[in-house]
Formats: sequence, C-alpha cells, structure tokens
Amino acid sequence: MTVQKFIFFLIIPAGLVGFFLSIIMMGPKSIDYENIDYKSVPHEAVNLLAEKSVELEGDFETLHAINPLSEEAHERLFEAIVFQKEYIAALPYYNKNAEERLLRLEARHDQVVSEAYYKISLAKERASNELYQQEAYKKAQVLASEAMENQLIINEQFPLSSHNDLNRLAQLKRQVKYLEAYPIFERLTGFVSQADSLAQSEQWEEAADLIQEAIDLQSVLNSDYRTSKLADSTRLFNLKKRYVDLLSERTYRKGLKLIDQADQLSAGGEYLKAAAGYNKALEVQRALNKNFPTSQYASEDVVRNLVRKSQTSESYFLAENISAMNFAIDSDLKNRNTSVAKEKIIRITNLILRMKEAFPKSSYYDDNLELKINFLNFIRNDLDLIQSRIYDLLLPIPEEDFKMLKTEVTQALYATIMGVNPSRKIGELMPVESVSWVDANEFCQRLSWILGRTVRLPKEYELRQAIGRLKYLKIEEYAISTSDESGLSEVASKEPLASGYYDLLGNVSEWLYSEGAVLGENVNHIGGHFADNNRIIFSVPLRDANKNERSRLIGFRFVVEL
Repeated sequence: MTVQKFIFFLIIPAGLVGFFLSIIMMGPKSIDYENIDYKSVPHEAVNLLAEKSVELEGDFETLHAINPLSEEAHERLFEAIVFQKEYIAALPYYNKNAEERLLRLEARHDQVVSEAYYKISLAKERASNELYQQEAYKKAQVLASEAMENQLIINEQFPLSSHNDLNRLAQLKRQVKYLEAYPIFERLTGFVSQADSLAQSEQWEEAADLIQEAIDLQSVLNSDYRTSKLADSTRLFNLKKRYVDLLSERTYRKGLKLIDQADQLSAGGEYLKAAAGYNKALEVQRALNKNFPTSQYASEDVVRNLVRKSQTSESYFLAENISAMNFAIDSDLKNRNTSVAKEKIIRITNLILRMKEAFPKSSYYDDNLELKINFLNFIRNDLDLIQSRIYDLLLPIPEEDFKMLKTEVTQALYATIMGVNPSRKIGELMPVESVSWVDANEFCQRLSWILGRTVRLPKEYELRQAIGRLKYLKIEEYAISTSDESGLSEVASKEPLASGYYDLLGNVSEWLYSEGAVLGENVNHIGGHFADNNRIIFSVPLRDANKNERSRLIGFRFVVEL
C-alpha cells in the first residue's frame, strides 16, 4: 500500500470524526434550575412602586376633576411621577411601556401646572392692551412685563406643556419694548407737529431745530429699541432730509423771488436788467447746491435753466440783429440780389460766431441757422451762377402757381450743392441716383437757402398734372426703358412731354413729397425707371420704399414755391 492510500483511508476519516465531536460539545446544554440568579427578575417590592404610581395618578384625576387648580391634586401627580421614576430605576432591564408612561405623566404635569401661569399671562396681556387704548402707557408696560414673566416661567419650567411658546414670548418682549418706547415716540411726533406749524409761519430755522430734536429721539428708538416697531430707519432718513430742506428753505425762497423779478423785467423788455437778476439767482442756487446738496431744492437742472435764461436775456439784441439780417438775406436771395446778400452773409457769419462763443446756452442760438449761414458763406461766390442755372431750368406746373425742374436733378447740380456724388453710373448730365429720400430733402433745404424760397420734392398730383394724358402717346419716344440698350441715360435724351418736362417717365423713378415720413412710414416714388418695360411705364407706376433706401433706380426733381 502506498503512502497516499494510507493517508486517504486512515487519517482523513479520523479528522472528520474529531470535527463532528467538537460541534456536538459546543451545542445547547441542559438548564441548571438550582443555580438560577433570581436578582435579574423584578421582585414584588419593585412592582409595588409601579402600583403606587398608578394609584397616585388615579387620586390626581379625582381631585383634578373636582378642582383643576387644586394644589393637592398637583402633589399627587408629582408623587406619581416620583414613584414611576423609582420603579424604572429598580428595573434590571429597559421597559418601553414604563418609559412611555413616565413621559406621559411628566407632560400631564407640565400641562396642568402651567395652566395657571398661562391664564395669568393672558389676563395681564388683555389688561395691558386695554390700558394702552386708554393711553396709560406706563401701567400697560408693567402688565405686559408681568405677562411676559409668566410666559417665561412656562417656557423654562414646563417644556412639555402645550403653552410653551417661544413666539408668544418674543411677541410679549416686543410689546414691552414698544410700550417703553412709546412715550419717546409721542415726544417725537409732538416735535414734528410743532415744526410743521413753524414752517407754515416761515420760521424755517426754528422748525429745523425741532426736527433735529425728533432726529435725536428717533436715533434712540433705532438703537435702544431695535426690536420695537417704533424703530424705523426710513422715518429717520426722512427726518434728516426734512431737516436739510428746512435749513435750505430760506435760500430757496430767495432764489425764487429773484427769478420772478427777473422774469418780470424780461417780460417788460428790460433784458440786461433781467440778465443781471438771473445771474444773482444763479449765485443763490449754486450756493444752495454746495451747502445743502441733499436738499430737495438742490438742482443742477435749475442751474442750467438759469444760465440759459441769463444768456438768452443778455443776447436778446444780438439775436434780434441776427434775425433781421437773416430775413434780409432771404429777401435779397429771393430777389436775386446776390451781391448784396454776399456782404450780409459775411457780417451775419461773424455775428453768429459771437453768439456761439459768448452765449452758447442762449435760446436764440440756432444750430440750424448756423448751418445755413455757414453753407451760404461757403458757396457765396457761386450764388449768382447757381441761381441762374436753376431759374433757367424751371417750368410752371400746369394749373399751379409753382414751378418745377424740367429735368431730373443731374449729378453735376447735386454735387455742386451737396459736395458729393453718390451715383453708381457716373456722368455730369446723368440723373443723380442711389440717393435716398432723406438726401433729396436735404438737397432741397440747401437749395431753399440759396434761392430764398421754399424748395421741396413734388407732390404726386403735381407730377401727374405735368405728365398729362398718355392715351395717344408713343411711350418709347419719351421714356427710357428696357427697350433702350444703354440703360440709364443723360437727362433730356428723349422728347419732352407736352408740358415741356423731360424724363417724367422712365430713366429713374422720382421721389415724392411725403408728410408721413416723420412718423416712420414708407415714402413713394413715381414714373418708372430704365429697368421697367414700356407697358409698366405707361401705367405711371407708384411704388413705396424706406426713406433711407438708396437705389440706382431712383432719383428726383424739385418744386420751387414762388
């Protein structure tokens, strides 16, 4: 037999037998009833403690039913708690039911004993409120304090009572603080009322002193009685603002009086005296702004307005001179006295420069007038030439008192007036295109300055009257359209219409006068263009576009109101 077989048949079975024997010896053993430790089991004396606690609880319920405030009943309940605690302490193990009963007894005790304190607290609180209504604030404060003390006893000594209320305690504390602070608040409101009366009598400094007293009292309320509802940071802020307003009131009234006097002088035509008055008022207002920056009367807008009034009054005669000279220039240009107008343009340029430098805030200073005069001064040597060219190209509108340019505005004329040429297909005699409705109106404005007359875009009915009847017209003889290979052409390349006007049809569509553009509405252009066929042009198409649109298909002509 080999060694391996010997191990398998002898040693391994012996090992298994030993393993199972050890398991059997570690298993359950028989109970030795003679050696049990009975101290671990509650004995009769311990159970008597529990029974005594139950008995005392019953006595309590009986006495409590007869008199809920009975001291004897409270003592029985307290003794029941003591016996229950002794019972639990004597138990050799944890007893859930015993613990729950103890908690119930303690809660019952806290509830019953705290009831008296709670009723006293409520009664004191009600009495305090009644005294408050009677304005007996000191007595009300004493009762509120007693109500608070009773609630504090409940919270500290009877935590299991339903009357344990942290919110009520906090509320009573606030009420006590409020009642303590209210006399201070009454003094404060008294000071404010007296200040109002003094202010109505124009005793502003005295009123300010009383408001300062009110500020001091409100500061006390905010610091010492922060939990009281009489503490109010907004009220303190408003009182401080009122104080500054009162201190600045006299200065403010002085300024108003000076302004009123200056206004009367200005209305009476005494402009230099009025200017001096406005300057005095300006000094007063600046002093107010510096000394009382938080006052409601401190205002940079008032300063700016007084500067404007002062400069306006002081510049009155200069402005009158400028206005008269501007009217004379318009008259001279209207009557084509360009040589006389040029001399006046030079003089008025100097006057406007003086106005701009000395009185830039004057209401008489006019940016648009300065723009006009600067333009005329720039172009003054060409005034006669431009006027001659324009008047030579004007034709009367049938059945109207106005005249209109007989061709579309050329690139040469537009560049002369505007200094630029926005067109894409360049040529001096080509109609200006890629020009917006806004650009066309600016051109008309500048030409108005040159002619001394109103120049504007044509109205639709004016153009239609100039076009006339088309029933028997061969449109290709008068309009530049898609049938013309050259596309956009020089003005007057085709025959004029019976009214003498060229290119009212085709070549470029023409902007029309529109009042709705200022409201953001689209504007119209009429007459068709070189990209339209003759059939479309014959219908005299009316189209709309944005006033800022720049199209190579749109140009314009203008009307002069004579």
